Amino acid sequence: MFFDSADYLEADPAQAKSEREAERLRREAEQRAKLCEATTRLAARGGLEAATIQLAARSAGVGQGTYYKLYDSREACLREAFERCAATTLTRVEVAAAGSGGDLADRLEAGLRELLAVLDANPEVARLLLVEIRAGDDPCREARQGWLERFAGLLAAGRSPASPPRAGSTAWMTTAALASVLALRLENDEPLPGALGELVRIGSWPQLAAVVEGSAQTTEPADEMPEPVETAKASGGAGRLTHARTVQRGRIVAAMVELAGTKGYKNAHVAEIGKRADVSRPVFYAHFRSKEECLLAAFGAVVDSILGQIERAVDGTATCTERAVAGLRVLVESLAGDPQAARLATIEVRAAGPRGEQRYGQALLRFAQLIGDGETDEVAQITAKAAAGTIAGEVGRGRTAELEDSLPQLVFTTLAPYLGGEKATEAARRAAAGQAR
Repeated sequence: MFFDSADYLEADPAQAKSEREAERLRREAEQRAKLCEATTRLAARGGLEAATIQLAARSAGVGQGTYYKLYDSREACLREAFERCAATTLTRVEVAAAGSGGDLADRLEAGLRELLAVLDANPEVARLLLVEIRAGDDPCREARQGWLERFAGLLAAGRSPASPPRAGSTAWMTTAALASVLALRLENDEPLPGALGELVRIGSWPQLAAVVEGSAQTTEPADEMPEPVETAKASGGAGRLTHARTVQRGRIVAAMVELAGTKGYKNAHVAEIGKRADVSRPVFYAHFRSKEECLLAAFGAVVDSILGQIERAVDGTATCTERAVAGLRVLVESLAGDPQAARLATIEVRAAGPRGEQRYGQALLRFAQLIGDGETDEVAQITAKAAAGTIAGEVGRGRTAELEDSLPQLVFTTLAPYLGGEKATEAARRAAAGQAR
C-alpha cells in the first residue's frame, strides 16, 4: 500500500518514446520504492541516524551509486518516503470520512478511526509520519507542515484538504495537538487505537470554535517589548564574572541571537559571532566551550526574559482564563517584537540536537506552569506544544510580526479542554477585543 513502485513513477511508461525508456522509468520507480521502504524501516527501528545511505542501499539491493543518482541525500529519500506515505494515509482518512454518511461528528470519528487503524497496522510508517520526519532537514519539516495543513482541512467544516485553514487557526492547532498525542503514545509504546476517544474530543475543537475564526485582529505594536538580551539573566554563573567579562559575554550572546535569528544556527560561525561581538576567538572560548553552549545560553537569556514578563503579567490574576489570556498575550507580543529572538527560541535552538530539544521542552513546561498556575497535566503540555508548533510555523514563514493575529485561536485551544467550547469561545472573543483596542 505504501511502497508500491507504481506510485513512484516519474512519468507514464506508456508515454515513453521507446521501450528502453519505459523500462528505465519502471526500474527507477522500483528502486525508489525499495529505498524509501528501507529508509523508513531503518529509521523506525534505530532513528534517522541508523538509516545510513550504505545500509539503505544494501537493504534495497541497489548500489550506493544508484542511491545518489536517485537522491542527493538521505534526507531527500526520507522526505519522499514521508510524502508518499502521508498522501496515502490522508486519502484513506478522507475516503473513510466521506463514506460515513453521517454528520460532521460522524465523519470526524470515522476518519480518525481509519487513521488509527492505518497507523496501528503499519508501525514503521507511523513512526515516519509522527516522529522521524522531525529529525530531518528543513525541507523534511516543511513536508510535515504541509501534511498537517492538509489534514487540518479535513477538520474544518466546509473546507477541503486542497485549501486548508491558515496556520494559527484552531483547525491547524488541533491537527498539531492530534499529532502530538499520537507521537507521545508511540514514544510510550501505548496502543494507538486506544486514543480514539481522546482524538475525537480534540478533533471537535474547530467546530466549537467556528465563531472565533475571523475574530478582529490588530496591527498595533506591542505595548511591552522584551528586555534587551544584553541585560537579560544569562546562565552559567555570570554573577561571578568581572564587569568587563559580563559585558563581553552579553555581547557574544546578543551576537548569537542576531546571527542565528537571521542566518540560522548552522550558518552562525564562531568567527562571525566574535567579529559581531568585537571579541577574539580565544575570548569567545573563554566564555563558551562550543558554539552549541553559546546558543543554549542565548536561548536561556531570551526565554528567561519572556517568562519573566509572563510571570509579572499573570501575577494577581484571579482565574485560569485570565492567566491564560495574559500569558499568551505577552508571549505573542514579545516574540512579535523581536523576530531574531523569536526565530532562535522557536526554531534554531532545536537545531542544536538533543540538548537543544531538551531545553526547548523545559521552556514549554515552564510556560505551561506559569499560565496554568502550576498545573502541568498532560492536556496542558499538549496544548502548550500545539501552541508552540503554531508559533514556530508562523515564524518559519516570516510572519513573526503577525503573531498577535493568532491570539484568539491560541486562547481557545488552550482553554477549551478545561472550560468547554462555549466558555473558551467567549474568552477568545474577549482576547480579540482586547487586542483590537
